[in-house]
Amino acid sequence: MVEHIKTIAKGAGIFLIGMIISKVINYLYRLVVARGLGPDSYGIFSLCFAVISILAALAIFGLPVAIERYVPYHLKEKGKVKGIIVFSVQLTLAISLAVSIILLFFSNNVAAIFGNELLSIPFKIFLLSIPAFAFLQLYESVSKAFNKVEYQVYSHSILHPTINLIAAAIAVLFGFGVIGLAYGFLLASIFSALLIFVLVEKNVFSFFSKIKPIFMRRELLSFSLPLVLTALLGYILGWADTILLGYFADEKIVGLYNAAVPTALLLTAVPLAVISLLIPTMSRLLSENRVKDIKRTFLTITEWIFFVNFPLFLMFLVFPKQILLLLFGEVYVDASLPLQLLSIGYIMYSMAYPSFKILELLKKTKFYFMVNFIAVIINIILNVLLIPIYGMVGAATGTMIALAITYVIALGYVLRMGGFKTISFTICKSATLAIVLMIITYSISKLIFGTVPLHISIALFIFYICTYIIVLVFKIINKEEREILNLVLSKIGLKFRIN
Repeated sequence: MVEHIKTIAKGAGIFLIGMIISKVINYLYRLVVARGLGPDSYGIFSLCFAVISILAALAIFGLPVAIERYVPYHLKEKGKVKGIIVFSVQLTLAISLAVSIILLFFSNNVAAIFGNELLSIPFKIFLLSIPAFAFLQLYESVSKAFNKVEYQVYSHSILHPTINLIAAAIAVLFGFGVIGLAYGFLLASIFSALLIFVLVEKNVFSFFSKIKPIFMRRELLSFSLPLVLTALLGYILGWADTILLGYFADEKIVGLYNAAVPTALLLTAVPLAVISLLIPTMSRLLSENRVKDIKRTFLTITEWIFFVNFPLFLMFLVFPKQILLLLFGEVYVDASLPLQLLSIGYIMYSMAYPSFKILELLKKTKFYFMVNFIAVIINIILNVLLIPIYGMVGAATGTMIALAITYVIALGYVLRMGGFKTISFTICKSATLAIVLMIITYSISKLIFGTVPLHISIALFIFYICTYIIVLVFKIINKEEREILNLVLSKIGLKFRIN
């Protein structure tokens, strides 16, 4: 097995553990908010978080991707490395502070747009968190550029959601509502940003070292400018449905819909884990002109994503009511059809993740921007047309179609441009296995149990996933992929090996 795939496997193992912990804590966080404060307050929180996410994407200015590409490329040139990091920090802090200060004066106008004055105060508190939250995201990329993905796990995956969860529990118990959540997010962002900075400063690369920085401002800005627009479009693509639902409907509908959104977004967890070290690793391969290794790595990562995501997608598609009932409670079951539609969109989007990273690596950022621009325009148009008529279902339909478009265009371009394979015989076999097992699981649930009680659903889910994993590992994946899996298992602390 080639060394660069080992590097990604080890990093992905660490990141996967962090992602699992983060998803569990964040789900508990959302459950506490959704169940403790109700759909109305959950809807207000979702609207605030949607707007803040878009503003933070503007503040970091596409620089995290630039750091992940340029730092590994110039790793032996310490002056350039410092110049990249110093310039990125300066620009991010300048933009984030400007955005926060300007919008603080217009927070009442934002609340008026959504027709709810209750948004104003929590929105102001969320605005204060933008500099720290943007800095946190920027330094995550610094840690990944040096293959220290564990620092991101400690700060963003564990500390940040833990503080949010504690704040949510306090807000519910003492009646602080969404304002308590906003203060929690502010504190989480500040402490997490401080933690990752200290870890990188002491163990990886010192921001305050005596090394004279060599700045590459023009090259970084040229690379990052299309990416900041692309990142903004990506966040708009992900949050347009929530924001437009808030405009056309009430906060309760937004709250119900945002039970479906984070559930469907679980399909992006594995792509984020395995791609966490993709750009730095491929950047080094590109600097050595190892094109064959880049293509091989691309296909391997695409397979990993499919192995995990496809069976999960089938569960969301076939058992949406049981999943929402289990996670959020009976009041949120009305979001079942939106969950199914969003799952279709996000399974396609997750499979396009490696293609997006290849476009970034090869500096095809303008094309990447155009793909997202087309998807966002279609998404907004469809949401404006469909939400007033179909509500949550209209929002989910618009998002599903937009995500599918990005998948088709990105994969088509990568295939035509460099001959990158996006499907293999192993993928086809794993898909067949997942579908056959789901048919068996569904048939058992309907023929024997009829309405499928909640405790039976949990047992069926466990049977389905365990059977899939056993057959996949021992009958479908090859020896090299088992070795990769063993690396991941050893990195997350599991001692047994798969032969």
